[in-house]
Amino acid sequence: MSISCIILAHYSNTYKLLFLSLKKIMKSTETARTPSKAYEYVVSGIREGKYPPASKISDRDIAKELDMGHMTVREAMSKLEEHGWIERIPHKGAFVRQFFDSRDIRHIYLAREVIEEVAVRELAENITADQIEQLRQCCEKLEAACRQSSVENYFMHDMQFHSLSVLFSGNKQLYTLFKALILQGNFVFEKLVAKTVQANILNFGESFENAFPSRHRDILKAIEYHDPEVAGVLVKRHIQFGYEIIIKELKNNDKTSVFYQLNPSE
Repeated sequence: MSISCIILAHYSNTYKLLFLSLKKIMKSTETARTPSKAYEYVVSGIREGKYPPASKISDRDIAKELDMGHMTVREAMSKLEEHGWIERIPHKGAFVRQFFDSRDIRHIYLAREVIEEVAVRELAENITADQIEQLRQCCEKLEAACRQSSVENYFMHDMQFHSLSVLFSGNKQLYTLFKALILQGNFVFEKLVAKTVQANILNFGESFENAFPSRHRDILKAIEYHDPEVAGVLVKRHIQFGYEIIIKELKNNDKTSVFYQLNPSE
C-alpha cells in the first residue's frame, strides 16, 4: 500500500492537507543534495549560538567561509527559509527567526506524528534482527542517561532512536524531511524547556511505566512483534506527550519569554 493511501486512510482532513504540503517539500528536498553542506553549517551555527535570533546571515559570507559557490549557498538559504530556520525581509536580507511561536511548535509535532506513524508501521512489517538490536541499544543508552541524570545524552539518544526508526523504514523521502523536522523539534526542547522539563524526562524508577524511556521500549516491542497498528498508535502518543510537555512548561515559565511567544489564542 502506498504512503498516500495509508495517510488518507488514517487521518482527518487536517492531516490530508498537511501531507499534501509535505509531499511538495519532499519533492524539493530531493534536489537539494549539493547545498546540504551549507544548510547543515547554518543550522549548526544557529543551534550553537553562532547565529543568534534576529541576526543577519549573508549568503556571500557563508560562501566565503565554506569556499563554496554563491548560487549553491543561495539554494541552501532557500531551503533554510522553507524549513523555518531563517526569514527573508525584502531589501534587508536574511535573518535568523526569533525562535518559534506555539503554532510553529504545533506544526512541527503534527508533521512528526504523520511521518513517524507511517514510518514505524512500515518498519514493523519489514524490520531486521540487526535493526532491532540497534534500536534496543538506543533504549539502553536512554535509560543509562536517565540514571546518570544527563539531559544532554538523553536528547542525543532520543534523536538517534527516532531517526533510526524512520531511516530503517526504507523511505528516503520521509527520512530527508524528518531530519529537518527533528532538528527543529529538538532545538525547541533544548533551548527553551530543557531545565524545566528535566524532571519529566528523567522520571525514572518507581514510575518507569510512565517515563519517556519506557515509551521507547514499548514502541520497539510493538515493532519487534510486527504489529504496525500498535506501533503507530504508541509513537503517535509519545510525540503528542512531548508536545504537551513543551506547551505546558512554556505557559508556566515566564523566563522563556525572551525566546518564545505564546499564541494568544492558546
